[in-house]
Amino acid sequence: MKLFRAIDELEISGTVSELAEIKRTLEKAEDGQVYVFTFDCSGCSMSYDSLEPELKVQVCSGPACATFREEGGVTIRGGLKSIEVFASFFDFDLDSASGEHYHWDEACGSEYVATNSIPMVVSVA
Repeated sequence: MKLFRAIDELEISGTVSELAEIKRTLEKAEDGQVYVFTFDCSGCSMSYDSLEPELKVQVCSGPACATFREEGGVTIRGGLKSIEVFASFFDFDLDSASGEHYHWDEACGSEYVATNSIPMVVSVA
């Protein structure tokens, strides 16, 4: 599974089962907890600037917001309901073809995704 990063976009790409594991974990998320997901950084970053080694998801309050900082990497912070909505974007049918994807930031209203969040795509590899 890969986490691609550009200055203005993120993409998580993995098999249906890898993406489903993130979904299952985040569906059980609890307030105040931080969940860390690791990614493969080998190979080419394609049209993106880099491959990132991990994603931290922190359950706190408010709409979810994806950010990147050189010292902290990629982080998503948001309230429990916003994180549950985020988790739903990792739900693909078992027979989903490579390239099928969802745009998390475009599909949700501002009550679930902060307006200053980095846009994110979740795709089947």
